[in-house]
Amino acid sequence: GDQGWPSVVTYHQQRQVFAGTYAAPQTVWLSTTGDFSNFGRSAILQDSDALTYPLDGRMVSTIKHVLTMGAHLVAFSSDSEWTISAPSEGALTPTDVNAKLQGYRGSSDLIPIMVGEMALYVQSKGQVVRDLGYDYLKNICTGIDLTQYASHLVENHSIVDWAFQQNPASTVWCVRDDGALLSLGYVKEQQVMGWAQHWTDGTVESVCCVSEGQED
Repeated sequence: GDQGWPSVVTYHQQRQVFAGTYAAPQTVWLSTTGDFSNFGRSAILQDSDALTYPLDGRMVSTIKHVLTMGAHLVAFSSDSEWTISAPSEGALTPTDVNAKLQGYRGSSDLIPIMVGEMALYVQSKGQVVRDLGYDYLKNICTGIDLTQYASHLVENHSIVDWAFQQNPASTVWCVRDDGALLSLGYVKEQQVMGWAQHWTDGTVESVCCVSEGQED
């Protein structure tokens, strides 16, 4: 419609989710439950009706990614991270929805990767990889800088593509802007993380992960 096309789309609690239009870069739209093309509302508001929710931060930013993390819909914008959920921790409804700011890190254009219960994302400048997960003690989604112990591998560079290999080793393969291939071994529950650079005869432009037999 007059809001322009959404640049972000996902699914959450049987609803289709749109976000990041040109006219409303900070707004999230959720369809009616079970009817992905219906964004209407009833004359008498129903729990299954569509939702429209703007994320009003301290500055105008663009929502770049949205994904499901448990009962939360997590939105990554160019300057911050948000969770959208029902205060009751149940299903989202037009009258039971709340957005909470989780931090001011910002995300790059690279789509986040889900590793178990954690989301891995690249910060806005492309040089820092962070994880993000729900902390029940703090009651927020938070994480750490995964590149802090190997910052020399991304210094003056950015990560432009990546893919997650689950088996046989939990590894994130990353492409640097100069064609170098990096890997991040990541096992959150064991507090294991380590970076390496892999040398090839040429330069790497893109990576993907294909499941075949018992391995990825």
